[in-house]
Amino acid sequence: MRQFIEMHKVLPSGIKTERFIINHNKLSKERVKNNMFYAAMDGNGWLYRGLRANFPYCVLIEKGRKSGDLITSETVWMSDTPMEQNTCQKFIDNANGKVLILGLGIGMVIMPLLKDPDITQIVVIEKEQELINLITPYIRHKKLTIIQGDACEYEPDQLYDTVILDIWANICSDNYKDMKLLEKRYRKFMVRKKENPNRYIDSWSKEKIIKEAREEIQHEKIMDALRGTSNINKLSEALNNPII
Repeated sequence: MRQFIEMHKVLPSGIKTERFIINHNKLSKERVKNNMFYAAMDGNGWLYRGLRANFPYCVLIEKGRKSGDLITSETVWMSDTPMEQNTCQKFIDNANGKVLILGLGIGMVIMPLLKDPDITQIVVIEKEQELINLITPYIRHKKLTIIQGDACEYEPDQLYDTVILDIWANICSDNYKDMKLLEKRYRKFMVRKKENPNRYIDSWSKEKIIKEAREEIQHEKIMDALRGTSNINKLSEALNNPII
């Protein structure tokens, strides 16, 4: 199993552009306690393996902005807390050959792959040039190419063994439709399975997002059944036939 690099040792705290800033933090005892409680409640304990108080981590923040009368709040785009590492572990374990990564973040997924001889090339597509300018000086490597582009529009000029989609800030069922479309789009740019049986494509936190989407659809179907009819067969169908 490949190991993550401690990104607070790679990216200095306080580096920033007009929109983005890197900070270093430590997990508080209260945050660890709350995370463990919610993990136990929703059955996602695996997300928090390795969680401990005072765990040092690096976080990428997009600053709040003012546009006319509207002021947006800051957005946390990525960190390397245990939760983030656990949701990305399968990426770094399954990556092989030529790797295409959609979304730069803080480079957490990139770093464990750079020194691995099984990885021959890493190409990263990142929409925000400011973020590229902020992160690139600290992760340069002969295997690594970072290109400014939109994941929804980028047209690769070669085939890849691995495609990793990581362009979302939050785990949210609303992202599922985009994940399906993007994975379908980028499968066209992968080597054929008979050429590489270990080829790999995946999206960040897809399993958890699918689970949330199923639960939401089930809930909507049950509520529709209860509002519209007392027919027990319709309610039973709603309970036993998930769509996704």
